[in-house]
Amino acid sequence: MSVKTKSKNTLNSAFTLIELVVVVVIVGVLVSLGVPLYMRTVERARDYEAKTNLLLIHAAQLIYRAENNFYYPPGSTTSNLSDINNYLHLNLNDNLWTYSITGTLTTFVAQALRNGGGFNRLYNMSETLDEATCVGTCP
Repeated sequence: MSVKTKSKNTLNSAFTLIELVVVVVIVGVLVSLGVPLYMRTVERARDYEAKTNLLLIHAAQLIYRAENNFYYPPGSTTSNLSDINNYLHLNLNDNLWTYSITGTLTTFVAQALRNGGGFNRLYNMSETLDEATCVGTCP
């Protein structure tokens, strides 16, 4: 009794050029759909970070007013993040947004402006608001 073994033809078991092209096209379509969605999600997260930081500034301003009887900075505008951190006892460290505060003795407006990348987003928050509002193009 003899045992016959089948030899495998390597040409029949390899991928054809058509199969490889189809796979590359499918991967390309998935990437082209996924990248914009990913970028929108990243920008929404960055917007959420700015809104959260404005809420922190709002809370810190309320504490500052309770201690000093006026809002920071009284009668002026500051966009120096180290001054904001120092006077309001915060630890904001953000290179994507520029924060500024305009204040009088009884009012303030905190702003977050998106840096670079062709983004035109500005969030405002004042002493009377409980959430940041967007000015310009927002997601």
